[in-house]
Amino acid sequence: MRERLRDPEVAFNRRWLTLLVLCLSLMVIGLDNTILNVALPTLAKAKINGGLGASQSQLQWIVDAYTIVFAGLLLTAGSLGDRFGRYRGLALGLVIFGTG
Repeated sequence: MRERLRDPEVAFNRRWLTLLVLCLSLMVIGLDNTILNVALPTLAKAKINGGLGASQSQLQWIVDAYTIVFAGLLLTAGSLGDRFGRYRGLALGLVIFGTG
């Protein structure tokens, strides 16, 4: 089975599936950023109106915290992908994101 996965013809035939999975993961990242940016006005509303009353500085930290966590996990996920397989790591990440 391992030798079949390393066969260049099999890899060539699976290139569209690989492209689809990578595009799906990029779409998830873009969607997640969009959701965060749409939620910012609600987070800035006063507590009386159903928001959190976040200041401009706090809103910036919310956006920056997402970016910092994403960058930190990118290195970890790359290392785990090299160790256990990129496809399994990406599939597991999409399942966890979808469940969340």
